[in-house]
Amino acid sequence: MRTPTNIWFFAVLGSIFPLLLLVWKSFTGFLTFGELDVSDWTIRGYRTIFQDVLLIEALWTTIYITFLVIWITLVCAFLAGRVLAFKEWKGKSAIELLLFSPLLLPVIAIAIGLQIILIKMGIADTILGVVIIHLLPTLPYAITMMRSGMERMGQKWREQGMLLHPSNARTLFLIELPMLLPTIRSIVFLTTVISLSQYALTAIIGGGNVITLALIFFPYANSIDDTMVTAFALLFALLPIFFFLLHELLFRILFSTLKKRWLT
Repeated sequence: MRTPTNIWFFAVLGSIFPLLLLVWKSFTGFLTFGELDVSDWTIRGYRTIFQDVLLIEALWTTIYITFLVIWITLVCAFLAGRVLAFKEWKGKSAIELLLFSPLLLPVIAIAIGLQIILIKMGIADTILGVVIIHLLPTLPYAITMMRSGMERMGQKWREQGMLLHPSNARTLFLIELPMLLPTIRSIVFLTTVISLSQYALTAIIGGGNVITLALIFFPYANSIDDTMVTAFALLFALLPIFFFLLHELLFRILFSTLKKRWLT
């Protein structure tokens, strides 16, 4: 079915145009309202933020935390999604309600309660503690998406795979995960966006010792230098695209390598 032209127009207008505007503003100097003089091009915004030692440290910390959150979320969502999609047992509805409770209750209230537990475990104010607390808002969405993906795929492909390749690992990496790749892509992108935007949870559990980009974004946002602010915002906006492309590359290499090793 042919997509109507007006849908493409609004899709481009709503997604690409704001990003292009952000790129344009990050390379221009001070402009007053209504002024469109683009002759004053500058890289001052990028030079300023990349000379900030705290920002570079926060960037690497953010990448490290987000990478861990993505993979822990994928593993937990896969296991939980499979059980919820294909298993039936008494009390399943209560388990589902418990898994999705972070979406129904204020996350801050749950986080403060978890902070006491993390302090007793000795992992508050650490990267591990921040990773755990970031799983709180990401897991319910990921489990829901993975469960839907599992239900669409069904069990017949796995049963057929076990007949052809009587190995759980081969069936998983050669049949199930490649078929679930669209769902996995969506989870990676959504988890990245949610983890990057966690300001309050990171501040509460990190205790000021774990500095991410979200924590230092507000001092930049309060700056009167809008060139520097837009450069920082563009850096922030490019991180989900970076993680999406990185995982796309990793999955392609992984599946291609295993396919050559097991089928040749």
